[in-house]
Order: sequence, then C-alpha cells, then structure tokens
Amino acid sequence: MSEGLSDTITTIILVVVAITLTIAIVIWVFGIAGNASRSFGVRVMIEGPSMSQNNATFIIINSGTEYVELAYIVINNAEFTSSNRCVIPPGSSALLTIISNGTHYVGAALRVGNCTANYNGDSRIYGLNTAEVVFTNGQQVLYETLNLQGQ
Repeated sequence: MSEGLSDTITTIILVVVAITLTIAIVIWVFGIAGNASRSFGVRVMIEGPSMSQNNATFIIINSGTEYVELAYIVINNAEFTSSNRCVIPPGSSALLTIISNGTHYVGAALRVGNCTANYNGDSRIYGLNTAEVVFTNGQQVLYETLNLQGQ
C-alpha cells in the first residue's frame, strides 16, 4: 500500500506555486521597467503639436524627479542650438514653439516660466518631417513623419 498526496491536493499545491511564481515574475519585470524610466531621473512627455501661423507648438512636461534642460533640437536633420538654456523643474511644463518663415522652419523658442531660450537654425525643407529634442542628460525624444501641413 503506497501513501502519497491525493490528486486534488497535488493540483492545489501546483496552482498555488504557479500563481506565486507568476506574481514574483510580474513584480520583477515591473521593477526593472520602473528602474529603467528612473535611470535618467526624468520622465518627459510631449503633447502636440498645435499649429498657429505656420508655427508648431509642443508642450514639454517633466513628470520626473530631476531638473532637465533642452540641449538642442534637430528639425529635418538640421541642428538648432541656443546660447542659453532654461531649466524645466520636476512637475513643470514648457512651451516649445518651432518657428516658420512661411516656407521652412528657421528657429525655435522654449519658454519655461520667465525664462526663454531661442534656438537658431534653418531646416531648409518645407514641413516638419522629423523633429528630435535632445536633453542635457542624454535623453532624446524623436518624432518622425509628422504631417503638419494644412492643419
């Protein structure tokens, strides 16, 4: 006569072990994802664009825990740089306006509170095909194939 666990008890134990392992894996995966988003200490979200007089305006939101500065902007493969920078504090937002002369983009302005940083450059291409925003901590936000004409 052999003694052992019944099929019902064995099934219950296996289900409990499987659920426990699943919960542990989920916690581990989300812990890694959370650490990856905190590696810069900054979570930047960009909303927009909204169009007005051929200018494109984006809202940059710093929902992270550290201050961030915009290093430079690349529009249609042309780099736009500034001689000064404005700090975007945690929990704050900024307005980034990409300025058009009616045929192509010739500059950008970042406004954070009372600070304004003007970015100079010339895209020499009509429309906004690609836009890349690069922050001083190395984080980048890239938009490709934006169809902003006629909006």
